[in-house]
Amino acid sequence: MTSITWGHDALRLEISDARLTYVGPPGGERHRATLPLLEVIATGHGHHWSSHRLIDTAIGARMRYRRHHATDDVLTVELHDPESGLAAEVIYRSPDSLPVLRSEAILRNEGEHTLILESVTSLVVGGLAVDSTDLLWADNDWLAEYRWQRRPLRLTSQGAVWAYPQPEDSLDEVAFTMISALLGRIHLSGRLADLDPDARALVHEAVAVYKAIRADLPQGVPSWPLGLPGWDDPWVALAMQAPTATYLAVWRRGAEATLRLPYPHRAELLYPSSSKAVIGQGPQLTVTLPTAPSAVLLRLL
Repeated sequence: MTSITWGHDALRLEISDARLTYVGPPGGERHRATLPLLEVIATGHGHHWSSHRLIDTAIGARMRYRRHHATDDVLTVELHDPESGLAAEVIYRSPDSLPVLRSEAILRNEGEHTLILESVTSLVVGGLAVDSTDLLWADNDWLAEYRWQRRPLRLTSQGAVWAYPQPEDSLDEVAFTMISALLGRIHLSGRLADLDPDARALVHEAVAVYKAIRADLPQGVPSWPLGLPGWDDPWVALAMQAPTATYLAVWRRGAEATLRLPYPHRAELLYPSSSKAVIGQGPQLTVTLPTAPSAVLLRLL
């Protein structure tokens, strides 16, 4: 594994195993969000799972570190995808003593077959301290070019997530479904009138928990302590770090019953209150869910 630390007194960039692990001021808070340095969609090489987003691409996940070279204000990282033969240079620039980062990508096909590119990212980054970060870009059309725009990166809108509990669902499955919406903007549907009393009680409890925490969510910064989820991952975890609390949703879809998470915190169970989950505190937070599928929503203390 190759680790790179580059920057100056106003901006630090850290890369590990061809993934950007930190960008921000030296000594700033880490949010445990890592993404590949480059995402590429090419015909026949799409996403790991069905999505219209420009991340989670198959080529991005396969990109491997080749070499890098750096000067005071330019860092170039060379990557390659051994399957498609695509090679890339990801180039970062930052003027000395200015907290500004500019990025671009150069691609080269070293394989035997033609590659038809559909999208290429110029900058991929996660886990930013978004309260103090601005995004700058240039609008271009035939009337005028380079009309520079500047807006705060912080977005106060929340992703709407539908929850569809069904009468045939077990109580664990009802809770699993409801938790999927609790850290966004809940949209509730399904055959609610046909749920049995215990299942309806779980839905009522989930809505009550959501009402109690929803004021925190617009200011929350998401992170994925297990990495961005894959289609077949046996465990999925989503954290939402708000100014007053950090919420952690954990879903077990299979595999072993106990999960270890990189949090040296204590945690309290928010939902469902009837869960048989065992929460362990120590050097790492452990969550044991006896059945699968099942899920819990925690608040880190």
